[in-house]
Amino acid sequence: LDHRGHGDSGWDPEQGYDHEDMVGDVEAVTAALGMERGVVVGHSLGGRIATLFAGRHPERIAGLVIVDVGPEVDARGRMRIRQDVESNVTPTFESVDAFARELSLAYPAGRHDALQRMARHGLRRRDDGRYELKMDPALRGAISRDESADDALAREQEMETMLWDALARIGSPTLVVRGAASDILSPEV
Repeated sequence: LDHRGHGDSGWDPEQGYDHEDMVGDVEAVTAALGMERGVVVGHSLGGRIATLFAGRHPERIAGLVIVDVGPEVDARGRMRIRQDVESNVTPTFESVDAFARELSLAYPAGRHDALQRMARHGLRRRDDGRYELKMDPALRGAISRDESADDALAREQEMETMLWDALARIGSPTLVVRGAASDILSPEV
């Protein structure tokens, strides 16, 4: 499942990109597919959504895999993401290789083939021949919304509490995968 505004899923014309909307999408998709119980895997934002879904429906979870994210996001990663988003809300690229080169700056230890794959799957070609991110610019804008530092901190602390509470309700086996050089998921979390 590519969450709304991500990957090959459509962009929401009403810009409903909060966690609650995305948990509702997982509920709708699993219901439509008749999936009553299973293992849920989520990476990054998807890991947060999977955690919230699992906490809301622990009886439907046979297992949970959370990849490189947790209830608390390391300040280094939060800053990197914010800088990336604020530097260019609607970036375009002349080629997939150009985007891969930009990705190499954010992921200096990334292997060439992995960066190429990220670039290929993260872009779509526009009518003018340039490439743009598949992520809805409105979603990128939501990340860099105009809010005070205090409001942003309060919003993040509320989300952290919701995620820790969700984890406490999950009784199934849960695997947390953390990259050794992650700037999102600290070893302590």
